[in-house]
Amino acid sequence: MFTCQRFQDIFHTMLHVGNPDAEGKEKIEPFINMILSNFQREFYPFEEVSIDEMVVGFKGRWLFKQFNASKPKKYHIKTFGLCDAATGYVLNIQTYFGGDTSYKPECDPDGSHAVKIFETLPTPLGTGHKIFADRFYTTRVLIDYILQKKQYYTGTVNLNRKGFPEEIKDLKLEHRQMKWFAKEDEAILCVAFRDKKAKKNVVMASTDATVATIKKKDVVKPLVIDTYNHKMNG
Repeated sequence: MFTCQRFQDIFHTMLHVGNPDAEGKEKIEPFINMILSNFQREFYPFEEVSIDEMVVGFKGRWLFKQFNASKPKKYHIKTFGLCDAATGYVLNIQTYFGGDTSYKPECDPDGSHAVKIFETLPTPLGTGHKIFADRFYTTRVLIDYILQKKQYYTGTVNLNRKGFPEEIKDLKLEHRQMKWFAKEDEAILCVAFRDKKAKKNVVMASTDATVATIKKKDVVKPLVIDTYNHKMNG
């Protein structure tokens, strides 16, 4: 532990001690990879982990700086993070450099962006982990890939994604109503739920869920949705 001021002094000078001839991401990635190797050596995650976009607020000069008014930091550096769901501990980070983003070398160059991220970020993980992510990543191709890796996946679903029950797209639910979808020959369970304050259904797919509900504050909802809300806090 050390003071905030010491952290700020280190933070604002650490990127100026690299290779003086480095350009682009080569100025940044060697330092980030060194930090991440230390992170991964000191802590191995519990069973549940989450993968999500992580934005770093930044208004300086940066070729890949992005603007999104809906984000807490409108001008930001886009990264993707793998975190332990119980503690929030950061296990791996992937900085977005556009077409020059450093995916795992074995990744299919023509593969989907979501699969590339899930091939790269969970590298420190063994089998049996439960991964939580949002609808940006959830595709049928990704879920099948994770099952092959002997891991589990739970995430929200965009209604226009292929490979999920067609009934979900035009499903009309009353407030607090829920419906489940599953096939006997597949390991994926889908649920649609309409909360009282929501304008549209919440749809979720999971390879580690059962048809079960939980009651919270007089509201009965699917257990998998309640679990997702807690585990994504990482």
